[in-house]
Amino acid sequence: MSHLFSHLRVSSEFSISQGLLTIDQIVENASRLSMPSVALTDKSNMFGMVKFFNKCESAGIKPISGVTIRTIFDGDDKSYEILCLAKTNIGHKNLMKIISNAHNSNSFNVPIIKFDDLISLKDDILIISGGRGTHIFEYLKINNFEDANKKIDKFRESFGDDFILEVQRTNRSDELEYFKNILPISCEKNIPLIATNDVLFSNQDDYDTHETKVCINTGKTLNDPNREKLFSDQQYFKSSKEMSLLFSDYSSLVDNTNEISKKCNVSLNTKGYFLPEYPVPKEHDFDSFIKKLSSERLLDELKKIYKSNCFIKLCEDEFSFKISETFFLGSIIQ
Repeated sequence: MSHLFSHLRVSSEFSISQGLLTIDQIVENASRLSMPSVALTDKSNMFGMVKFFNKCESAGIKPISGVTIRTIFDGDDKSYEILCLAKTNIGHKNLMKIISNAHNSNSFNVPIIKFDDLISLKDDILIISGGRGTHIFEYLKINNFEDANKKIDKFRESFGDDFILEVQRTNRSDELEYFKNILPISCEKNIPLIATNDVLFSNQDDYDTHETKVCINTGKTLNDPNREKLFSDQQYFKSSKEMSLLFSDYSSLVDNTNEISKKCNVSLNTKGYFLPEYPVPKEHDFDSFIKKLSSERLLDELKKIYKSNCFIKLCEDEFSFKISETFFLGSIIQ
């Protein structure tokens, strides 16, 4: 039995609606438990990724870039979650584009990426489905094999060997039914099946604190008898040994997880500043073009307010001096 394991589904405090872990805690846990790598997979954002990479690399741990995002198929009326991991720097950049597209879409009230748009940015990205809230889990927990198989085939057709299935054992409802149903499908279709723990907090004792955070975000109270409980006290940062024992009857799932972690190799250059290059006319550099635009707009506004050309010229000269001496113009575009 292998006692090597890397968590590939981890939510930090940046997930907002769930997750207690700080970036420091994720790295400290992985280091304390001698894990070779660990992923950060927040909901619909990568806000903590730069700090995560810096901390992991300082601790001698391989950071894995990931995210969970909702996607919707054409013709469907409901979106479901998928887990995405970047295999390379190209995949990492595609993840950023996917998140940006999801947030900038005017078609939905929450960040959702259309499946066709997801396919267009699929290069060097692993797509994982099977956790709670994903297409595959939600269909198979109610024994809807027809729709589950259709979605699995569509994922496999679109992503090939970069599509992976996952299972969890966190003592939440419907996991046993799903687990029983997904095993033969994985074998029949020859799709790798990995083990994840949907990690949200450091220790089992943190569960009540996490439930409080969930209540704050959902506007519920802890003693509300009608409150849906989506999480369990098993979603803590388990050790490699604990995960191996949890799946001791299917040890290949842990081995598969380790193999998937080896496929993810992203390196980030976090030194210096990376400002966007704003296009300007050939006769200008960025500074002169910003000054020109600013002066023209200012003059238009001053003419609406004042009639004295001398006063207008004085204001214009003063503004030109201030913008030259006070600002680094490139930062205005940020």
